[in-house]
Amino acid sequence: MKVPFDRTSQICGHIRGLLCLTHLRVLKGRKETVPMICNPSTGQALPLPKVKTRRVKVRSFLVYDPIEKQFKVLSMTWPCYGNGEKNCEEYQILTLGTQTLSWRMIDCCLPHHPAHDGICIDGCLYYQAMVGPLSGISTIVCFDVRSEKFSFVKKARGMVLYGQSALVNYEGRLGAIQSDELHGIITGQTRSLELWVLVDAEKHEWSRHVYALPPMWKNVVAEAELNIVGRTSTNEIVLSRHYSSVLSMFSTTIPRGTQS
Repeated sequence: MKVPFDRTSQICGHIRGLLCLTHLRVLKGRKETVPMICNPSTGQALPLPKVKTRRVKVRSFLVYDPIEKQFKVLSMTWPCYGNGEKNCEEYQILTLGTQTLSWRMIDCCLPHHPAHDGICIDGCLYYQAMVGPLSGISTIVCFDVRSEKFSFVKKARGMVLYGQSALVNYEGRLGAIQSDELHGIITGQTRSLELWVLVDAEKHEWSRHVYALPPMWKNVVAEAELNIVGRTSTNEIVLSRHYSSVLSMFSTTIPRGTQS
């Protein structure tokens, strides 16, 4: 079937030319949200089975295991009653390419709530998460696609992640980029970008790099507020307008900075 992308669709992840999105469909007079795998180059889409849950909210991630060469979809569900976001209560995985597509439960001994989109690097999914309802404590979760195990990545001393911080693939390693502005939003007043790179995942060691923006940056951005979309293989940081239905893209190249 063709990709049914409309205002009800939400992109949940992309990797190796495929997209995972959730789409609102009407089945027998009832509305339900289901995940789909899409190939933008062909325009084809594969509907996936509905996640088996009684929980109200669902968050899905498309992941890839380069050793077994398998695509999987990780879904987490949680209730939405009361105030604030709750920790996830169910974790399910679906392996693509099997004869029968079905969800199966997996265990997670690290209670958390996914806060932002993730990125899959060398068989591991990384995403920002909150470790408790209304706690205000953020962390980075690592999901090993092959073993299907969760772990936390410790942040470096002085490392603060905002809601607008972006996790990126920096030369095969996990990177986190944000601005020097409060909450990480990029404006014409932003003077520099901060990049943290996970140099040793086992020891949780990070390196910090600061890149000064050119004086003309204020004139280029003007009054716009920007989010970091990601990083390209040519070391460009791609930005888009904050809270806008109009797609406007900016980019800036970060030089090989000096560790601070």
